Amino acid sequence: MKRVLCFLFVFLSAAVYSQQSENSKCLFFDDFENLENWIYVKQPLVKNETKYSIVRQGTKTVLKCESNNSASSLQSKYNFNVYEYPIVRWRWKTDKLLSTGDIRKKKTEDATLRIYVNFSYNKETADAGYKFRYNFVKNAYGLEIPQFSLVYIIESREQEEEIYDSPFDPGNSKIIIKRSGKKDEKKWFEEEINILDDYKRAFGKEPQKDAYIGIMCDTDNTKESTVSFLDYIGVYAE
Repeated sequence: MKRVLCFLFVFLSAAVYSQQSENSKCLFFDDFENLENWIYVKQPLVKNETKYSIVRQGTKTVLKCESNNSASSLQSKYNFNVYEYPIVRWRWKTDKLLSTGDIRKKKTEDATLRIYVNFSYNKETADAGYKFRYNFVKNAYGLEIPQFSLVYIIESREQEEEIYDSPFDPGNSKIIIKRSGKKDEKKWFEEEINILDDYKRAFGKEPQKDAYIGIMCDTDNTKESTVSFLDYIGVYAE
């Protein structure tokens, strides 16, 4: 389904989602008939790439994410204002957790599936260290890295906390565990998050306004393999 600008009673092909959207303004909804709303992003310095494909399950299509000692991501083509559209909803599952995955450590920091809310570079608020990294990555690899990120994950093991600093970027990226452990393996889950509330919990301040969605399945640190699925994802007003 193409990107949609939709309001009350706009059709959504996923029937389960229609009732949820009746009282919501919908900016973007994708139920993965194709990948035309997404930009494929190869990770610098990672040899193997995650495979993203559209597959049919029953009467619907879903996004299949397959990682084998690999990492790469999908990035939405569309930016949005998080103050106007702070709600993100999606449906996901993982069929295979990682035996050595642990989001707290660099050498095991892999996740079977991640949903990113990435906040775009803002030169007015960026500190000198981030500006250097941003310009280096852009010049060296042609990529624009986000300034801040909320990263919602299916974690392979049970953790004591819900929110963790990213071990690779603790000041700018916060990991929020939505599902974890064997009890959540091979099951579909519907999620709804409020970006403004989660950003304030994670960073202790208000977010800047411009953001975009990312998707990632990665096993380049653990050297393992996994398969996960995403049924749909949408961005909404409250």
